[in-house]
Parts: sequence; structure tokens; C-alpha cells
Amino acid sequence: MTLCDLHEYFSKFGLIIKIKIPKDKMGPKAIRCGFITFLETDSVRRVLVNQPHRLGGNRLIISMARDHDKRKKSTAGPCISESNQEGDDDSCSEHEMAGENAPPQLTIRVTIHNSKISESDLKAYFCQFGNVEKATITEHLATGGTRKLGFITFSDNSAFERGVLQAFHFLKGVPLHVQLGFQPAIVVVFFWLAANKLRVGKQSELDLSPYKIFVGDLPESTQDYDLYEHFSQFGIITEAFLLKGTEWHAPRRCGFILFRDTDAAKKALETQPHLLNGTQIFVSLARHTSMAESW
Repeated sequence: MTLCDLHEYFSKFGLIIKIKIPKDKMGPKAIRCGFITFLETDSVRRVLVNQPHRLGGNRLIISMARDHDKRKKSTAGPCISESNQEGDDDSCSEHEMAGENAPPQLTIRVTIHNSKISESDLKAYFCQFGNVEKATITEHLATGGTRKLGFITFSDNSAFERGVLQAFHFLKGVPLHVQLGFQPAIVVVFFWLAANKLRVGKQSELDLSPYKIFVGDLPESTQDYDLYEHFSQFGIITEAFLLKGTEWHAPRRCGFILFRDTDAAKKALETQPHLLNGTQIFVSLARHTSMAESW
């Protein structure tokens, strides 16, 4: 899989501004993860809704990239880049913000716990807040369709002025959890090769633990039991814990979940994105303990 392959595949979802591939210790040809920046947020929505993605025989895990406010806004034009140093902060940063003239955020994301709710139901319900241009639903594969993710796009911001984000929503006997579809002006997606399809050498297979997943970007209020409660839907958990900081053992915003079965970890990876207490979190396969320092 090459940069050209990535550009050719993802360009069908919208105009790509840049593609960034972090440096890999196995060499420049060992593409295992990266970041794709789109011009429009609607392109990102299409990428997320149309999961799963396969490219060159590999399954790609897609999620929204993290928003780092500390990153400076890039003034460079479109580019395809490959990082030469880990953590570099050049004009092709993977966390680049969109331009000042980006359109306003008009999409909301709806978590649905009733498999009988359809796109037309969502459109009919949310039209009371404003003119609905589009309503789409994607299923969480690991839950057998019992939990879905919907995206509602309004034609203008009148729905937000009428309190669509503040209202308590109830449809067909179940509550709906509503929040902004994406953080304003963040139009970057993160991708990586699914663990069971890595074809970049034996070292990758040895490094990764098929039972253990890493979670990051957790809300500050997250406790161990929050991880257990959320991820137990995918299978039996033998251990779930947050990493502790060095000062006063304060919890850091990341942790690990260890499953009894590999299928459970696989389901958790395939069900992207994950929301914990209303916040989207980062989920990936973890390294073996002996390899933790190189993660």
C-alpha cells in the first residue's frame, strides 16, 4: 500500500488537502497508520459512515483525529508528506486546523439504541428544530444492529439557536444522545491497518497483543469502571485500568482493556468511533508489555 493508493481510495469521499504518514521503524514502505486531511467536514462524515474500509487486502480502522489546540495553523498549500521525526511540528502536522473561512458546523451526531429507528424517522423528528438536508445512519457492527450512529445535517444554524443540542430527545420510546457531529473545523481522520491484516513483517505480529487494546483521549472524569462498563459489550474483560501519573498517582487520560478472547478485542477495534461519557476516544490494539516503551 502506497501514498498514491491512499489518495486514490479516499479521494472519492472528498477533496484531500494532505496525507501524513508517521515515520515507521520498519522503513518508509511499512505504512501502518496515518492521517488524512479533508477540505470539508462532510467528507469525513462520509468516510465514517461508509465503514468498514478495505484497501489492498487490508482492513482500515478509521476514527476522527485528536484535536490539539496547541498546534499552529498551517499556511502551506496541499501536500502529501512523510514524517522524518516522531512528534515533528512542521506545516504538514496531522492535527492541522481548517482555514478561518471554513463553513459553520451544521451536523449533529445521534447515538441510537433502538434498531427500529430509520433515517426517515430521524429526519421527521429533527425537522422541528430546523430544515434537515440529510439524515444517515450507520450500524455498530459488534452490537448486531442494536446500537446505531446517526448523522443529521441542517441547512443553517437555526436548529442550534432552537436548542437542538440542549434539548432532551426521545424517539420511539428511547432517549437519543445528541452532540456535534465533529469538533468545529477539525477535518482530519486517522487510519491504521487492522491487527489481523498487518502485512508489514513478522515484527508487527510479535509486537501486538491480540487480547489487549489501548484507549486514549479519555475524559478527565473517567474511572476504571467506566472502561469496564463501555467495553464489556464486546466480550468478557479480565482487566481494565487507567495508567497512573507520577505525581500523586493522578489518572492519566489513557488506559488498557484486556479481553479473555481475541474476538472481543477485534469487535472493539471494528466498532469505531467510540464515545465514552459523550467524548470520542482513541482505541487501538496494544503492544505486548515488553514492547510498551516503544509504543
